[in-house]
Amino acid sequence: MHDTPPIAASDVLDVSGDSVDTGPTAATISLAALGLLDEPVQSRFDRYAELARTIWGAPISTVTMIDRDRAYFTSCLGLDLTDMAADATFCSSVVHAAAPVVVPDALEDAAYRALPAVAGEPYIRFYAGHPVRDRWGTVLGTICIYDVRPRTFSEHDAAVLAQLATCVEDELDASSDRDLAERVQQALQPQRVPPVAGYSFAARTVATGLVAGDALDHATWGTGHYLLLADVMGKGTAAAILMASVRTALRARVADLATGSADDLGQVVMSARDLVQHDLEAAGSFVTAFVAWADPVEGRVRYVDAGHGLSVVVHRDGRWTTLRSDDLPLGIDAHAGWTEQTLELAAGETFVCFSDGLLDVLPDAESDPGRAVADLVARSAGPEDVVRRVGDLALAVPTRDDVTVLVVQREAPS
Repeated sequence: MHDTPPIAASDVLDVSGDSVDTGPTAATISLAALGLLDEPVQSRFDRYAELARTIWGAPISTVTMIDRDRAYFTSCLGLDLTDMAADATFCSSVVHAAAPVVVPDALEDAAYRALPAVAGEPYIRFYAGHPVRDRWGTVLGTICIYDVRPRTFSEHDAAVLAQLATCVEDELDASSDRDLAERVQQALQPQRVPPVAGYSFAARTVATGLVAGDALDHATWGTGHYLLLADVMGKGTAAAILMASVRTALRARVADLATGSADDLGQVVMSARDLVQHDLEAAGSFVTAFVAWADPVEGRVRYVDAGHGLSVVVHRDGRWTTLRSDDLPLGIDAHAGWTEQTLELAAGETFVCFSDGLLDVLPDAESDPGRAVADLVARSAGPEDVVRRVGDLALAVPTRDDVTVLVVQREAPS
């Protein structure tokens, strides 16, 4: 908790009315990194502003961020404002002093009596503000209360306002970590699909939270294509961390197929398992995975289904085949083996692999996933449309699990 005592306004501002220089770069960089300049108004801070109004019975409370010469009201309760010139605010004095500021009666204080909100509506008389800092100590703004009548502010009041400032800082910290995790995971996702003559490909993950415990991956080595869809037990940040390790291990070992160092995909998965088994055991988790190596010229897909069991081939006539496997997920047994199987994808056929989150959003999928997927493919105009429809379904209702789908269609002769 911050314990810096409030200071008088006359110790903060030059009463001549000169603008306050809030610093050129540190706060701006931090605000931009936190996304507070792109979307200054963020309702997640309203609960702290509302709590401040409730505690002190104040008509107005704000969480305000200062970027050079502008003040952005990240939360503003009691007034309809989004931003204004920094030197027209009380908050700039808090940022300038990097300390709490209390103004018992603005009309009696030469530093504030000329401010627009004091001289005109809403005719502010009282102000109390506390600095809000980022994790490196840079003052970004304030949390503050305003009243239209003079007031006193005790040491206890100052301590409570400091606690609220800490809550706002914790929210900034947490959101920064969440945003970074989300950006890192997005960066690890395949950014584009390499064009393959005669095939259409689409894939998507919709996370139930900010980060997913599902993984999609593909890569091209020579004429071969690596495909992965994996699902770690659980969801959220912990699942995403484990999945990143598994994804990296599998990609590293599958590359051995391209170089000729390995010729059996089952052995490749065993080798990857050896790299991550300890981590999965320590976390008490496991990962189901569909790992494939595709030859687009022959239309042949070599694959290992490690306990996943959620892959369907939809034939041209509308029938479907569910790919079966008795192999275990990674992390269950340190000595388990995996069997390489082969799929021949004929012209006009569509291969769909998905995580179990799809069963929650696709109608009738829990009772008969093969039929539900085949019906979805029949209603869709190719892989991109399948993926779009799945995304719409996953975003339309709250989901219990991440939803991931991968679709490959071998084009029929024209």
